[in-house]
Amino acid sequence: MLIKLKTYCLLFLGVMLLTSYSKKVYIKEYLAFSFNPGPNMELVTFAVVTTQGGRIVKSTFINRTSFINRAIGKELSKANPYQINFFEAYGIDPCFYETPPPVNEISGKEKPKKKCYTIDDVWRLRYKTHPQYKINFFDGNEDVFGGWSSEDKRPSQGQLGILQEYGIIQLNEFIYGENMFLLFKDMQTPTWVEKYKAL
Repeated sequence: MLIKLKTYCLLFLGVMLLTSYSKKVYIKEYLAFSFNPGPNMELVTFAVVTTQGGRIVKSTFINRTSFINRAIGKELSKANPYQINFFEAYGIDPCFYETPPPVNEISGKEKPKKKCYTIDDVWRLRYKTHPQYKINFFDGNEDVFGGWSSEDKRPSQGQLGILQEYGIIQLNEFIYGENMFLLFKDMQTPTWVEKYKAL
């Protein structure tokens, strides 16, 4: 009788342990951005988000420089604990996040500029024209002040459909983790940009 009771107790404890383990929800941190304007007149907001059970439960705003430094592993962050270069890992051209030197250090001449969209171009996904563009102050250069959105302050339905492939359902939501870096990579592909602009 005593042996049976011990066996039942052990079985009960085993089931309880398995149940509590299966219900355990892991907390993880990711680098993220949102299309919401950020502090200091920034057109996007950079952040570290904390997720629990696949839902964002906390967000901490960071500036552009800190975002890049954490993404390349230069700044310690729980969102990049092994300090790897995420841009490199996802095959993103360094021109996306590095500030190129304005002149060739050997010859002293300005380097020829290649067409490269950077982290500072993320705003183009949301706006048709740079929101701070004033025709009196700028020459109207489309490459500098033109966005990719078909509508003034938000993407068209077709463009939102593309953004949904990267986990963006609402414009005020954060995009984070792998989806974000895949979006950054695709932004560097001219055919992807043209497809997005055409919708």
